[in-house]
Amino acid sequence: AEITSDRVGWHKDNFLLPQTINGVRFEKELQGYGAKGEREKELRLLKEVIEEGSLLGIGYLASVGAMLIEPLEVRNFIIFLTGTSGSGKTTTSALGLSLLGDYNTLLKGMNLTAVGLEILLKKNRDVLVVLDELNTAKDLTQAINVIYHFHQGIGRVRANTRLNLRDVAEYRGILMLTAENDLNQILEQSDSIVRGALRRVLSFEYTEKIEREWIEKVYETISNNYGNLIKEIVDYIKASKEEIKINYKAYVKELSEKYGFGDGLEMYLAVLLTALEILGNLYNLNIGIMIANLIRLAKAYKEEIKDELNLTREKIEERITQFVLDNKQN
Repeated sequence: AEITSDRVGWHKDNFLLPQTINGVRFEKELQGYGAKGEREKELRLLKEVIEEGSLLGIGYLASVGAMLIEPLEVRNFIIFLTGTSGSGKTTTSALGLSLLGDYNTLLKGMNLTAVGLEILLKKNRDVLVVLDELNTAKDLTQAINVIYHFHQGIGRVRANTRLNLRDVAEYRGILMLTAENDLNQILEQSDSIVRGALRRVLSFEYTEKIEREWIEKVYETISNNYGNLIKEIVDYIKASKEEIKINYKAYVKELSEKYGFGDGLEMYLAVLLTALEILGNLYNLNIGIMIANLIRLAKAYKEEIKDELNLTREKIEERITQFVLDNKQN
């Protein structure tokens, strides 16, 4: 008999997607997953993007990285893409989603309610989830709260009409957010604590516009060719779990000791580098330029948030003194 699944993602040693498992039908809310077109055209684009070291490749790495959260036993995290219109933020996320299916259906905006967002994250486990244009959210504080709950892996505790507690939603994977403003600007507009949110995010800034011809080529390819590689990637992960764990730990160690990453950034970046290595091994890609670009961008973000993440004793004392003075005046 055919089984109906209310979510995608890992279930024991199976990965629930239409392309990776037979005899399973997926609920209507999970439309968009599936394959179309030619494997070779999809692979040719992936190879071109990764070997050029293009920022657009972050989408592919996030998509594969989301599948590694469970086998690596690491925390969920958020990738934040910021930059002006035409810089490639949405194209990056569309490329990541194209590994799974039709990006048009899978790409979500910020018009979801809090409950709708919880349902989306609960049903889409172990896959990349994209929320485009965070700055258009009606309630920014609610949007930032999503970062907290997603990172912790659980939704808010809610009661039903009879005051019984509902099942708490469980999340697992990588959430990608895009916005024209950088994260600090968005956090300043909300009621959230800046440092808390920054510890859960790996942010990449897109500073240059991408040529229109290249963008058009990308969209033409992924509109007609998608979801053909994901089974090969799942099979590779299933067959190489121990090797993948060893590589991940080596990346964490190197990023921490050689490059000075900490506060969780070394783990998030190591997930993406491990995903890159999987694609490199599976498809015989030259990944050197992509590794260098990823580390360069992450180092820029580390420097940008250093003051917020590393409160020195002097800064803490200064803030306490200011707090006391403010309250004396009141």
